[in-house]
Amino acid sequence: MYAKSHEIMLGGAWTNVISYPGTLIVEVMGKLSVTEECGALLFWHWPDVHHLDPAVLPPNVEVALISLSGQVVEVWEPGAEVIEPRHPYVAAAVMPAGWFDQNCTSSRCSLDLD
Repeated sequence: MYAKSHEIMLGGAWTNVISYPGTLIVEVMGKLSVTEECGALLFWHWPDVHHLDPAVLPPNVEVALISLSGQVVEVWEPGAEVIEPRHPYVAAAVMPAGWFDQNCTSSRCSLDLD
């Protein structure tokens, strides 16, 4: 598969993620185990409002949608309904539930996309 492990700065905290092209979300999310030590970063080639079906996400996670500039524009705790984003985004960080509350304490939580 196309997975690569990266150490990234997300909201002022270093974390490890396995990155995948967003087009593979259905194939990879069912096999992914998101832990405190490692999350997932899905990325697309252009900003859009992609819809995420919670059925493909692991349990007990939250999803941050990240703009082209690297800003976290929305954080979702997936429920039973499809995530309907309000803003275009190019990446989605999938981390354990509560991770963003603990690590994105500034009002401008961001990801260094370089």
